[in-house]
Amino acid sequence: MGPIRAGRYPGSQRLDAVLRRYRQVAILRCAGVAYVGESVMDPASYYDNNVTESLVLEAVRAAGIDCVVFSSS
Repeated sequence: MGPIRAGRYPGSQRLDAVLRRYRQVAILRCAGVAYVGESVMDPASYYDNNVTESLVLEAVRAAGIDCVVFSSS
């Protein structure tokens, strides 16, 4: 088993580099932000975290990783 890599990877180039360097067998994506009141006040930031950043899953699929655990509020 390789190392666990944690962090935000908003740019696909950085994620692609990690995916090439380590041969992951699984990805855990924690996208949850759970403050309802705050999400009403600033819906764009919640959209960005829970939806836009989840688009990195396309890079994961392209790397051939088929075991993904997606956790979100």
